[in-house]
Amino acid sequence: MTHRLATFPALGLAAALLMACQATGNTATRASQQLGADRLAACEAGACDRLNLDGASLRDYSVLAEMDHITALMISYTDFSDLGQIAPMRQLRELHIGSSAVTDLSGLAAFPDLTVLHAQWLPARDHGAIGGLTGLRELAVGGGNLTDLGFIADLPRLERLNLTLPGEGLTLEALRGHPALRTVHLDNTGLTDLSVFETLPRLRELSLTEFDTPALQAQIARLRARGITVTLDEPVMVVC
Repeated sequence: MTHRLATFPALGLAAALLMACQATGNTATRASQQLGADRLAACEAGACDRLNLDGASLRDYSVLAEMDHITALMISYTDFSDLGQIAPMRQLRELHIGSSAVTDLSGLAAFPDLTVLHAQWLPARDHGAIGGLTGLRELAVGGGNLTDLGFIADLPRLERLNLTLPGEGLTLEALRGHPALRTVHLDNTGLTDLSVFETLPRLRELSLTEFDTPALQAQIARLRARGITVTLDEPVMVVC
């Protein structure tokens, strides 16, 4: 999984699709757990501040709770499901839980100092808890169940946003007039109105996939006329 918005366009979806191409079953589970154990041991030995467990599961995720030297935890593409297991890690500044099994995001309240959160492609239906992370500067969210972006208005420092395939009926109105957003990526959103981006005083970069809607062309031209870099990315196709 990618960890900076500059590399977001298309790559997050590509990684998810590639994961789906991999072997499943007991063999894959054992391999994933062995990889997780190896990465955990290496991190413990070096007292690392960043632990990358993307695609590498653990038998018991609660062992992470005692690792108070970790400030960035990547745990995407795993069977991790309970934020309560890592709640003692209040020192976290960066958390990646995309494409995991987390259904309840209320546990995010345990990490008040987060500045980076990647939480896309989750089975969670209520994303409101994200609004309590008022120090967030980078957020990746979306993937089917997201139907309300109202919490974005509670994130005054948010500078970088990746929005992936939101749920039916989602609008971008919650972004209107946001004071800090500088970089936004819209991935397979199917949206036909980009006018809200003309209200963002600090916006500098906007990238889109699934952009070939004629209604968008005039809006894109107006954004570019304001000096905003608009990048149009082709959707990624992964063949297994």
